[in-house]
Amino acid sequence: MKNIFKLTAVMLVFVFTGCDDNDNGARFSNDRTQGWVQFQFEKTDVSLSFDMELAIQVYMSAPLNQTDLSVGYALVPVSGLDVNTVYNQSTLIIPANTGGQALVGGFPVIDFDLTAVANITEPMVFDVIIQSTDRASISVGVGTDKPLVHRVSINPSYDTSAGNFLGDYTLTVPTGDGPFGAQFADGTVITLIEGPSGTLSRTFGIDYLPGIAAGDPISNIEFTFSPEGVFVADEITTGLGCGSTFGGIVFGNDTGNEADLPVGDSSVSLNILDFKFIGDEDDADDDAGTGGCGQEDVATTILLTKV
Repeated sequence: MKNIFKLTAVMLVFVFTGCDDNDNGARFSNDRTQGWVQFQFEKTDVSLSFDMELAIQVYMSAPLNQTDLSVGYALVPVSGLDVNTVYNQSTLIIPANTGGQALVGGFPVIDFDLTAVANITEPMVFDVIIQSTDRASISVGVGTDKPLVHRVSINPSYDTSAGNFLGDYTLTVPTGDGPFGAQFADGTVITLIEGPSGTLSRTFGIDYLPGIAAGDPISNIEFTFSPEGVFVADEITTGLGCGSTFGGIVFGNDTGNEADLPVGDSSVSLNILDFKFIGDEDDADDDAGTGGCGQEDVATTILLTKV
């Protein structure tokens, strides 16, 4: 019987000890002032032509933020203009009661004034790295799965006032010859100037089908930078055709397959349809709708490389 009482006593001690441990864990997990800070996303790409601000969202996990929290970060240049020669900032203040999972007032953000880099001529790339907080209960990330480094890429403006995509470029055609030979002579140097559609457009003249020696008909090609890509004018006349049976040869934008916006002004691609269909699809007698010379649309890419 004495042995039974001793065993019961030991078991009770174990139960009481276990309850104390669970209570400590519960108190720790329910501490609403504890947490961490991290970035909401891992990268941001902006274009000075289309983006009005650069604001990097920071996530704070602690639900209760009773006093202002100071978050220290570093700016580390990667390429282009050194970020530290432009921006003199290293601290984000998260005001009391605005951080946390409830996101009262939205995400706190690290702001950058884009007007300070309005005239860059090449992409500016840098990292923002969270390094510290001024509160012991708020850590910098947790483990390795929380983004503490945010990569920023700022692309130069396409506006003519910035001086980009103006002047001499070498033209090549990566897609090769068309049905009647080279549409444009590879290696031709063209000159980009502001186009008739405004400061985000460019235009240049080029001889179409130079190999047929048809008197050097010059086509004026206009293209425009937009948030969705690089758009070529829809209908560009060539001055050439195949007689009265067919309409003249026309080329223009490859709708739905526009080239991506270039990074920097070293090169730009233009996606066009040669012999582009411009007629009435419902009119069987509309010969002009063949795109000229009885040819179907020919997908073509023009590459312009800065001299």
